[in-house]
This record gives sequence, C-alpha cells and structure tokens, in this order.
Amino acid sequence: MAMPYHTVRLVFFLWIALTPLAANQAGGGKNFILAKSYSPEEDARILKLFEGLRVADVSDGMDIAGLQDVGLMSPEIRPLWRDTENFEHQIRGIAVTVRYVPANKRASKMTPEEFKQWEGKWYHELSPEPF
Repeated sequence: MAMPYHTVRLVFFLWIALTPLAANQAGGGKNFILAKSYSPEEDARILKLFEGLRVADVSDGMDIAGLQDVGLMSPEIRPLWRDTENFEHQIRGIAVTVRYVPANKRASKMTPEEFKQWEGKWYHELSPEPF
C-alpha cells in the first residue's frame, strides 16, 4: 500500500520545521529551555506548510518521523467551543508550550518572622524563576 501524498509531505515539512527546534533543546539560563523566536515572515512560511492538514495528519506524520507520543496534549485540554456542523472552530497559529514546575525546595518550620526573611532571600537569591 502506497503512503498517501499528504503524509509524505507532512514528514518532510515536520523535518524542516523541527530541525531548528532540536538545536535549541539544550536550553540555557536557570532551568529554562530556550524557545527560538522567528520573524513573522518565518512563522507565516511554516503555517503555510501546514495549511490544509488536520491534527490527525500532523500526528501521523510525527509518528512516521519517529516522534511518537511527542507533541501530544493532555486530554484535559480541549476547546471551550466546537462547531461540529461547519468546523469553524479550527484555530491555527504558532505556539510555544510551557509548563510551570514549582520549586522543589520546601521551607522548613520557622517562625513568621524567620519565614519573611527566608521568603525574601528565596525570591531574590535562590529561586531559578524570573521574578
């Protein structure tokens, strides 16, 4: 059985689109993974490559490209509105997925005054988050 043209096209476009992304996965800063910013023209070019593809097409293409279970969202994340008659609920665009991971350093037992001092030190000196 021959592979559908849109799947071959999708694998190629995914390879082009994800190559710069893979180069940025080393991250930087304090516990951050850098996300490269692209110009509006570059974003438009990428969006054009995916024009006409459904989520299922992109997911299948990623599977074929060896990216099984990559890019999947939690089933708890779903649209607030769906138009199942005309499918006008479709939204396409550039996105960066982020996840907030709280610090794993807990405060020990201390008095309220000690906590205020610890909290100030935490936010100004210890926390890797950009406050």
